[in-house]
Amino acid sequence: MELKKQIKIVSIMSLLLFFNSCAVLDKYSFDASVIDLSIFEKEGIFVTTGDISKSYKSVSIIMVDCYQGFIPKSDVKSGKGRSQNADYDNVYGGSNTSFDKISDYDFKSCEINDLFEEIIYQAKGTDANGIIKLEIRNISKGSIDGKSSVPGIQVIGLAINIED
Repeated sequence: MELKKQIKIVSIMSLLLFFNSCAVLDKYSFDASVIDLSIFEKEGIFVTTGDISKSYKSVSIIMVDCYQGFIPKSDVKSGKGRSQNADYDNVYGGSNTSFDKISDYDFKSCEINDLFEEIIYQAKGTDANGIIKLEIRNISKGSIDGKSSVPGIQVIGLAINIED
């Protein structure tokens, strides 16, 4: 009887050791990113993540959100963009869509330059010549199935007119 008890204890210890050794550990990682802001200068818009010492008038706060998802292939080919794909929030059918098959759509992720182009477009629409306090944020929203979230990016800034 004693031998069976010892075998049982050794078996249990072995299982505990096995399951304990299967633990998943986060690995150390190091990453660096560079975000090119030269698109603003090319478009004649001053930009900074902080404030400026020059005199300026605030025009508006501009916020641009992008969520990855599916876009009709016809829009990808025609180059539609700049807030025009808002009609495609519901891929499964809406006023301007008819969902036939997934092959009619391409997956599009958010690219920071697309958001920069949009915030520049919006700033120029308000006659602003600068954007200060520029922030880039990771955001998310609930998915259509309600079980997961859809990742996105938000760019927000204060549109200003710099007084010379």
